[in-house]
Amino acid sequence: MEDRDIRTNGGSYLFCYMTLCSYANFRSSYRRIEGISYLVGPGEWICRTSALAEWFRTRFQHQALSILDYLQKQNYITYTRLGRSGLVKFTINGWKQHNTALDYNYPCLKDVGFFFFPVSAVHELISMGKCSEMDIVLDLWVHAIYNDGQVQGSELGPVVYFRNARRQSWRSAPSCGDTPQKTALRCWTSSSPKSVNSQSTNWHTLLKMG
Repeated sequence: MEDRDIRTNGGSYLFCYMTLCSYANFRSSYRRIEGISYLVGPGEWICRTSALAEWFRTRFQHQALSILDYLQKQNYITYTRLGRSGLVKFTINGWKQHNTALDYNYPCLKDVGFFFFPVSAVHELISMGKCSEMDIVLDLWVHAIYNDGQVQGSELGPVVYFRNARRQSWRSAPSCGDTPQKTALRCWTSSSPKSVNSQSTNWHTLLKMG
C-alpha cells in the first residue's frame, strides 16, 4: 500500500477505506494534538485533514474530505470535523462486528499490527465505481492464497483463483522478474473482478497494518 508507483485515482475508494481501517483504534486511548487531549474509542481515529490528503494521495484537502463524504453516504464510516482546527474524527461503522474492541484505555500503536477486513466490503466497493490500480491490487490480494502447502506456487507469491468463460478454475502465480503490481494487473484484467472464485474467500481477510 506504500508503493507510490501504483496509481490510486479511481471511484471505488477501496484503498481509501482500507487505509482508514488501518488507523482505527482497537481500544480507547487519548490522542494529544496542540495541547488538547481527545478521547478516541475502538474503531475511531482523529487526524488532520492534511494527513487524510497524504494517506489518500490527493492533491488538495477538500478532495480527501469529499472521499469521506462518499464513504459516509455509503454507510461505511461516520466522521465529524472538529471546529476550525483542521481536525477530523472518523468512526468505522460496524468495527466491533469484525474486530475485537478492548474496554481498557491504552496507547494504540499504528506502525505494526493487523486488523480484520470484511470481504463483502471489497465486493461492494469494487462494484461502485472505476477501480484504481491500487484497488485492483488490493482486490486480488484479498482473494489470494499465500504460503499454503496444498497450493502449488503459493510459496512464491499470492495465488489468485479465477473462473474462465467455461466456469473452469485456473490459477496464476507470479513469474520470475515480475513485480507484484505487474502480475496483479495482468491477472485482474484477464477476468472480471466479479468472476473471482469464492474458493478462497473467507468472511474476513487478515491485513497487516503499516
